[in-house]
Amino acid sequence: MQKILFILLTSLLASLLASLLPLQTGANEIHSYTTSETKLLSAFIWNISKFTQWKSLVSKKPKEHRIKLIVVDNDSLAEDLKTLIGAKKLNDFEVEVQSAAMAKLEQTRGEIVVLIPDVAHTPSAALKKLKGCRCLSVTYEEGLALEGAIVNFYTVDERLRFEINLHQAKEEGLELSSQLLKLGKLIE
Repeated sequence: MQKILFILLTSLLASLLASLLPLQTGANEIHSYTTSETKLLSAFIWNISKFTQWKSLVSKKPKEHRIKLIVVDNDSLAEDLKTLIGAKKLNDFEVEVQSAAMAKLEQTRGEIVVLIPDVAHTPSAALKKLKGCRCLSVTYEEGLALEGAIVNFYTVDERLRFEINLHQAKEEGLELSSQLLKLGKLIE
């Protein structure tokens, strides 16, 4: 019951904040995110992560493994996630937030990969590199859930929403909470 209440309150708060923020992005558009936008995205990413289970972590011990959260080409979002997460744990695992360049994405592996660059890059090309990585891929560009992103943010009437590619999540060995699935738009 507490989880459901938490999700509802988080969703309500995010909707309220999102209504105050003009988030607009589109394919091939350079978008520099404001501090408020990156804080809002950070909160969404963290809360979505808390309702995700990785089958690849079943055999790993929390004291011997850290969950890597890789943020590609968006240092301000990475810093906001570091601040938000601090010493919190995810499924009993410590979380390490790292920044990475799009060009080095193939060499960087993590359980969560955030492809919301604040420079002119096309995350769809990077999504192809992530196939089979067993990671939660998070994007913010119209249509990327259909191209393989597991969670994709989008805006409707200046409000932040997210869609979930359930088929891709299963392909990557992820289990998403039914509570999370109720909040997002399902893409199959």
